[in-house]
Amino acid sequence: MVRKNQAVHLYIMRRKTQTSPRRLLAVENVLCSQMQKLQRLSPNPRLSGILKQASVATHKDMQKKHTSLDNEVKLSMSATINIPLRKAVTEKRTAQAWDELADRLSSHYTVRGDRNRQYVVDPAIFRIMGSVEGSSILDAGCGNGYLCRLLAKRGAKPVGVDISKRFIEIAKQKEARTPLGITYHVGSLSNLSMLQDEAFDLVISNLVLMDVRHLARAVKDLQRVLKKKES
Repeated sequence: MVRKNQAVHLYIMRRKTQTSPRRLLAVENVLCSQMQKLQRLSPNPRLSGILKQASVATHKDMQKKHTSLDNEVKLSMSATINIPLRKAVTEKRTAQAWDELADRLSSHYTVRGDRNRQYVVDPAIFRIMGSVEGSSILDAGCGNGYLCRLLAKRGAKPVGVDISKRFIEIAKQKEARTPLGITYHVGSLSNLSMLQDEAFDLVISNLVLMDVRHLARAVKDLQRVLKKKES
């Protein structure tokens, strides 16, 4: 749990390695991508300089890989970036970041989501849920709505909510092309005022809560919209 005044420490350590340049570059590209996201959330001159260095170093490595994929690559760069989360992360910035990623992420999704969801996460979710025929289900943090569509095809009555306007636009476009009776809303999970009390038999939040800015408020509001068990 991140506490007040705690900072995120981002370490980039590049050293002499036996890892093939191809694999090393893949890892570094992921790190650079994560740094770019942080830079968009909280512009930082030092981080900007490191991103430029990483870009130049990676470009040189790309040239090397054409000559030999098995040679060692000696790289030297290390950095620590401190970003106070209380100042850097807001719901507005979170929404903007997901808006920027929505199209790229959705382009890699099949009707079953990405590979991680298809083969690891979702099979466990569906086993836990069992039959969802006729159930009203809230997909809290629905993204592009892939899980809502899978639930609807199993006979559920899903509603999707996501903080990203662009993700919801994509979800609504898919619903318009292939109507399944799904309703989507743009909104924060910590403020579900568009939903009535005790409206859902089940709430699913699939790989979402770790990114919620006001987690306690979100859990409270999710509890509010969930039907109470009959005693």
